[in-house]
Amino acid sequence: MKIRYKHYLFFTMIWILQVSNSEYIFAQSSTFSSQREEKVFLQLDKSYYLSGTKLRYSVYVVDAKTHKPSNSGSLLDVKIFNSSSEEIISQKLVLNRGTAEGRLELNKSIASGNYLLLAYTSNSVHSNYKYAFKQKITIVNPRDEGSLADQKEFDLEFYPEGGHIIGGHINTVAFKADYLNDDWTGIVISNEGDTVSMIDPYKLGYGQFSFFAKETLAYSVKIEHERRVSTFELPTVSSTKLTGRIVNIESDTLVVVANIGDNYAGDQLSMLVYNNGEVILGAKQIVKARRMIFNIPKSLMKSGLNSILFYDENQEIISERNYYKRNNNKAPRKVKIDVDKISKNSEVFMPIEIESFNSEPIDIDASISIKNLDYFDPLKFNDMNLYFDMFSALNILDPIGIINQINEDRSFTDIYLKTKSTGLNHIRQLGNQSENRAISDSRDYFMISGRVTDNISDQPIQDSVIYCSVLGQIPQFYASRTDSDGRFVFQLRSFYGKSDIVLKVANVDENQDNLSYQLDRNEVNINDFGFKDDFIFNSIKTVHYLRYHEENKLISRVYDPASSNRQEMKDEIKVTGFFPNYSDSKDLIEYEYLEDFRQISRELLPGVAIKSVGSSDKIFLREIDDTGRNSFIGRFENEPLLLIDGLPVFDHTRILNYSTAKIKILSLVNKKYFINGVFHDGILELSTLDSDYYKKNGTNHHWMSMQGFYQNTDKVSLNYTEIDGKDKLPDFRDVLYWNGSYKIASDKKNGIKFHSSDDEGNFLIELHGIDSSGKIYQGSRTITIEDN
Repeated sequence: MKIRYKHYLFFTMIWILQVSNSEYIFAQSSTFSSQREEKVFLQLDKSYYLSGTKLRYSVYVVDAKTHKPSNSGSLLDVKIFNSSSEEIISQKLVLNRGTAEGRLELNKSIASGNYLLLAYTSNSVHSNYKYAFKQKITIVNPRDEGSLADQKEFDLEFYPEGGHIIGGHINTVAFKADYLNDDWTGIVISNEGDTVSMIDPYKLGYGQFSFFAKETLAYSVKIEHERRVSTFELPTVSSTKLTGRIVNIESDTLVVVANIGDNYAGDQLSMLVYNNGEVILGAKQIVKARRMIFNIPKSLMKSGLNSILFYDENQEIISERNYYKRNNNKAPRKVKIDVDKISKNSEVFMPIEIESFNSEPIDIDASISIKNLDYFDPLKFNDMNLYFDMFSALNILDPIGIINQINEDRSFTDIYLKTKSTGLNHIRQLGNQSENRAISDSRDYFMISGRVTDNISDQPIQDSVIYCSVLGQIPQFYASRTDSDGRFVFQLRSFYGKSDIVLKVANVDENQDNLSYQLDRNEVNINDFGFKDDFIFNSIKTVHYLRYHEENKLISRVYDPASSNRQEMKDEIKVTGFFPNYSDSKDLIEYEYLEDFRQISRELLPGVAIKSVGSSDKIFLREIDDTGRNSFIGRFENEPLLLIDGLPVFDHTRILNYSTAKIKILSLVNKKYFINGVFHDGILELSTLDSDYYKKNGTNHHWMSMQGFYQNTDKVSLNYTEIDGKDKLPDFRDVLYWNGSYKIASDKKNGIKFHSSDDEGNFLIELHGIDSSGKIYQGSRTITIEDN
């Protein structure tokens, strides 16, 4: 009832018009969700990587409706997943006016294969991460021996238009051929042996065919390739489904025919057109003679990807057909790159000129790369405008190999869209479907939440103090309380780099391991994206695999000759511990002769008192005078908070019996200390030489690693002009130049300087940029580097 009520409110905002026996409902800029959404685009410095090198990127985040750079102050998460859906690399960046640049270190141990690169903000993960950036990348490890990927048999995948093959109707089926060139043909046959259609690819392995399907028959495709005949089964013919088809794609009015199975006879079914988070129009009809026909003027549709959805009375989506409407006025502004040929091993100035459209000065945030085409596919030009306009809404991974064809060929575009889906299966998915996560997105803090239970009784740990330590560049320490269900929440101040997070409930039996710390979901699951099961991470195209391994000697000389000269940013923050003002602190490395903690306290720490309580010794602290005389005014009544490498401990023997040879620093806070609602009679903090006590000792606690913000330590660009000279090493870079944060101003002369390498051949220059109004600028050019 709740969902129906939401949609009742939506339909009160529209007006009705009769067109072609259909009741059309036109939306007045209505959406299913007022939640702000953002689209994410990443420009990579190249498309193939070697393990042990760096993946550099620039990011552009825009408002999903206006395509203007985001000013929401969002953070960006960048992750890489392997073939087992495991996250192997993670990074978080602070965005500045919707842009940022970063660098991912690819470990030398990463195996050869295909990986998923994922980038998203908190405002791009609504509706199953629809607007997150998703791309398949290839990493080659030159140290791998043997076969990287077995030679794969060619494959043929079928995509019936609208999702189903309906008996008693003419059906159009698109297909995609993997591991095949376009030099093959085939036939469509029934299980009775009749040939009902011919099949041959149109371009890049994509194509389509049509045939009349009978409900009682099964159909298959036979193709001949390299003197072999292979058979592929078509999807089963249905008599109970619905499929939507466009029968006149080139006309000014789209005629959408819904072929319908028997079970919908007499039902009222609905259709709507959905674009970029907005419902454009809707319609409903009573099913007659197993068919419905809708006339949709293209003038009513918005530019970009329009999804034509059919749904039943339960709002379940039963068919989807995508249509891309071009907007020539929205084409990217061209950037003129005025250079053709250059000499190898020389310094070059490359002027850049933007297309003029008015006299107003304008600033553009851009990224520029120059890469060697001996290594990279020249067809893989990533079009930012097309990505925002079309691909961002599709349930796909790697679109950039076919972008050029979509820009040039309308027929190919329509065939390609028949093979794609937005991944929706219910009308409610058009609204906000975001989830609560353990780690939230904010410039100011990270949020961690979860629940603590007893493993033995399965009961929540109620109303108990729980501590959280953040061990990183700037240590942090927090206290909170669990509620009646054992739940807790911590808001951590933002930090850079990777930190270890330690959670510990107070006053637990530290000789047991009976507590379970169940964190709220804090990892992205790639199953959330609804990728089809036929996506195979480790299937690297044979041509690239052979090229990399046959030219292994060439690969081994591709390196970053300036890496040894690159200056890293220094962290000027002096980390002394978790708390800002210690009463006393001693470096124990200078006092190796001290045998145990009791001797340390007697000789070095007058603020510590060890007293017998019952049958055991306890550590207490003396309270320091707060008047500035730094004298002690007595001993605290209660035990202090004891920390070893940030881990709270309550068994005092863990400190009293700890080897003094392993202690680095002992620090004291000899005052009452208030931490998030919890008072402590002083604090004693012990830091070990290895700083990892929490990893080696079980005390009924939980620890994990968490990635903070990324701090870019690269130079602004990699131009390598500093490597010139008599003693310069051989230079065979695959990327001559990369600048992920290049600023272009329309009122001044723009250009870049770079140093050409020792390699001759063809190099590809790519530039992508966006201004404050959302206008996109891009340009590419192939240049030749020759011998002097």
